Amino acid sequence: MLEGQIDRCDGCEAFLPLLLAHEEVDVGVINYGIFVSIDLRKFTLFGTFLNDATHVMVTISNSKAKFSGGGEEFTLEQEKKECIIGGVEEGDETQFEIITNETEFFNNLSRWSKAKRVWFFKSNDNGHGVIIIPIGLYARYLIYSSEGPNT
Repeated sequence: MLEGQIDRCDGCEAFLPLLLAHEEVDVGVINYGIFVSIDLRKFTLFGTFLNDATHVMVTISNSKAKFSGGGEEFTLEQEKKECIIGGVEEGDETQFEIITNETEFFNNLSRWSKAKRVWFFKSNDNGHGVIIIPIGLYARYLIYSSEGPNT
């Protein structure tokens, strides 16, 4: 992988591994019909809260999203406008795992990214989650790992 530099006006710099457009990674079939989205600033705060967890289980119902890992747990409610949930019928829930090994990336994301929201989707192939952070009209961070207990 290449190392890329993202530089913002306020002088904050971050170095990230970048995947070139011709380098493909199979993330499986992403179910875009079921999702949860949270504010980016809230996501970075939760990243600090779940700092010890490398694997976080996400459970989504039609009204709540629960994130649990590292012996910690937090729940966001759609009715309180803490998150946006779509595609889950009343009485149903879906569950998937996200990998949070890159804690430095997650902790610094709101400092140098212009993104406003973070979107979580499930890969239909293996029960892992996909984190998508839109950063422009045709650009996004897509964070996915096939590692972990569900592979």
